[in-house]
Amino acid sequence: MTPDPTVAMWAFGGAALMAGGGVLQWRRARAFEDTPTSKVRSAAQGYVELSGHARALPGAPIVSPLSRRPCCWFQYRVQERTTTQRSGWRTIDEGTSDAIFALDDDTGRVVIDPAGAAVSDVPRTVWYGNEENEQPPALRSWLSGFGAHYRYSERIILDGQPLSAVGLFQTRRAGDDPPSLDAEMADLLHRWKQDPRRMARFDVNHDGTISAQEWEQARAAARAEILAEHREEAQQPGISMLVRPPDHRPFLFGPGSVHALSQRYRRNAALLSTAALICLFVGTRSI
Repeated sequence: MTPDPTVAMWAFGGAALMAGGGVLQWRRARAFEDTPTSKVRSAAQGYVELSGHARALPGAPIVSPLSRRPCCWFQYRVQERTTTQRSGWRTIDEGTSDAIFALDDDTGRVVIDPAGAAVSDVPRTVWYGNEENEQPPALRSWLSGFGAHYRYSERIILDGQPLSAVGLFQTRRAGDDPPSLDAEMADLLHRWKQDPRRMARFDVNHDGTISAQEWEQARAAARAEILAEHREEAQQPGISMLVRPPDHRPFLFGPGSVHALSQRYRRNAALLSTAALICLFVGTRSI
């Protein structure tokens, strides 16, 4: 092969990108394979793997903007035909759902906050039309793309679909991370001072003023009330959530079994690693 520095530069750059992508896919596969599958009821606080079914939560439904289908999670893209882009299509709108939903197994429910998650194995639906926002037709074919002005793609996870996930499991209660006791006491005493009848309870000698000793009694009463509220909150059942770990470990979910998702990531890692070796070979021959 005739030496060509430009080809070598592009080939080595491609090899680096492919190798980095392969390592990322391998780490995701290992996250599923190295983390034992837990049940929601018995899951320990920390990094866990769960498997069950996707469930929509009560309240306002999550609806995909393109197909208008109620779901648990969606991702969409709208592209316009153009002659200025190499691919022939220019993205004019796209988005990913950030609304919470749940994973249910036969023991309980965990709420998933999808922010920062990598989502895998969700089938993509593609259709074409001549309006910027057009719902999918009953029949879809790549032939329908000829002459169409817009291309739409959508991935959705429906309520009831099998779902596997790995991430940080934590149970949150109303009393978690409260302000300091002194700050809560100051706030409660401030509210009591706005209520003359409440403060009159501490005016033991009924002279119309609160002495230093009486003020200490008010502080003691405020402290006791706040501590009682904390004890009551601690008895309340918490909300179990699966979120992105702060230590950069993978946060992943997708429809299907744990085995299927890990195998998908392994295949991706193998393909990217092979592509990196090919780019490296081309770059070496071009020097």
